[in-house]
Amino acid sequence: MGPNRRSSSDYSYQNDNRVVKVCVAVLAVLILLAIVFLINSSGKKTKAVSVAKNPSAAVMKVDDAAGLDTIDHYYSPKFPIKLSSARFSINQNELDFDFSLSSWTAYLVNFKNEHRTLELILYNTNVAANTISEKNIDKNVAGDGAQAPEAPPASSHIINGLKVTGDIEAHNVTINHYNHNRDTILRIDFPYSVHLVKSTIMKGHPSSLFLNFKRTEAPKIVNDADPSSSPSSSPSSTKSSTKGAKEYMDYNDNPEAIYDIAKNLLYFKKYNEAISQLESNPMVTLENDNAAAMLTKIYIIKQDYAKAQMLGVRSLELFPLNIEIRRLLAQVYFVEKNYHKAQQTLQAANPDMKQNLDYYELLASVMLKVKNYASASGVYRNMLAINANKSEWWAGLGITLQAQGKINLALEAYNRALRINNMDSNLLGYVKSQISILQ
Repeated sequence: MGPNRRSSSDYSYQNDNRVVKVCVAVLAVLILLAIVFLINSSGKKTKAVSVAKNPSAAVMKVDDAAGLDTIDHYYSPKFPIKLSSARFSINQNELDFDFSLSSWTAYLVNFKNEHRTLELILYNTNVAANTISEKNIDKNVAGDGAQAPEAPPASSHIINGLKVTGDIEAHNVTINHYNHNRDTILRIDFPYSVHLVKSTIMKGHPSSLFLNFKRTEAPKIVNDADPSSSPSSSPSSTKSSTKGAKEYMDYNDNPEAIYDIAKNLLYFKKYNEAISQLESNPMVTLENDNAAAMLTKIYIIKQDYAKAQMLGVRSLELFPLNIEIRRLLAQVYFVEKNYHKAQQTLQAANPDMKQNLDYYELLASVMLKVKNYASASGVYRNMLAINANKSEWWAGLGITLQAQGKINLALEAYNRALRINNMDSNLLGYVKSQISILQ
């Protein structure tokens, strides 16, 4: 074989080398993509943070609506929840309804017709099919045909498939229901005006919704002629939209019951419906501080900061000891870059730090914005004494120490943040860059 000729084994060896090189290159790309994915994934698990490039002005800022909606949400199942029956009972001037559901769901209560008509919206609900034909069935007779004298007078009705237990006809109460999209709407007409006293839903599977009403004297029903105070419209609301129709308010509705309805709506992330429930009952936020805080919070989530500030200011005057209202109002000032007003609002109270870490976390961020580094450093140290596993707080402490010229202490704080490493990717990159500069 000549000197310039190559054997088949040489070509095979070169082809094998090319295959190996290609495989190595592909593997390297895959490893790089995996590393990028892991870094991004770690960043998505925490709150959004933006950090300025200038170390002395670096501020960890919670995203406008992030972290405010901290409820552990229950998500409705894909299949409809079944409404199987409704039980009606009356005792003197009190009326009770107990609705049997296959699972816990969101619901909304609307009144109209001078509080004589109740419209109850049950979300993601269908009426369970009953096998009994639609007719009135006497339940006063025992199974063997003998009269049961000890049993209370009651009867069952099948109304469009819904089983209703209770002598509703004798008390001139009527019930109708229909479906709208995936929801069930029940219309209950009373022969007189009523107001809501209690509203409770069982958080389980199956579930039960209990509503308690009392009769309202006619003079206590107020004609609400002010359009600005009428209930806000909602895509799922069934309130009458007739032009020029009079709206009536019954200020006897129990604020706690309305608050419970709105809280349940918020739990299911029904923000517009919760707003409608609270806005259509204006006395609730004037009498219930938790309801006022909730509505302020929902306005912030919806980024309606003008309403959030207006309600927050009014609510803080009514309930100056409510720490949540104070924190939410300061959050609005922070978003609107009114940092001095936010600091003033927060420092007007001194709540227990262990129970209000989010309050002091906001205060530290505000202090950084107004360049009060020494005070911010003290707040971060106190919070870390309670929970030393918050890398964002270690990074915040590092920023305050660096701004004060305490380089070694700042490096120590940055390194602690890096070791814990549950930071947002932006803050992680900032911390690494500062360590490189300061070392």
